Amino acid sequence: MFEINNQLKSLENQAKKAEKYYEIRKEYRELSIELAKAALEGFNLTYRELNEQSETETNKKVRLEASSHRGGQPGTGEGRLYRERKGPAVPPARVQ
Repeated sequence: MFEINNQLKSLENQAKKAEKYYEIRKEYRELSIELAKAALEGFNLTYRELNEQSETETNKKVRLEASSHRGGQPGTGEGRLYRERKGPAVPPARVQ
């Protein structure tokens, strides 16, 4: 009888340890998922910021290229004024 009680207590202790293990494992799994979600949110934020920065820089580049083709500094309207003062692109006919 004494031996049976010892084995029963041992089994009860093992059952408690197993239950505790499964609780810890469940908590670990939940925390791992939360950590992965937080990391993804950070990556998504960084991705959006980099896309916006890339779009801004691309727009700047396009404006600079367009300005250099027209002449003058970007944003100053010098290219337009230059074209207006310069007159027609065709040289005047020679008078003999």
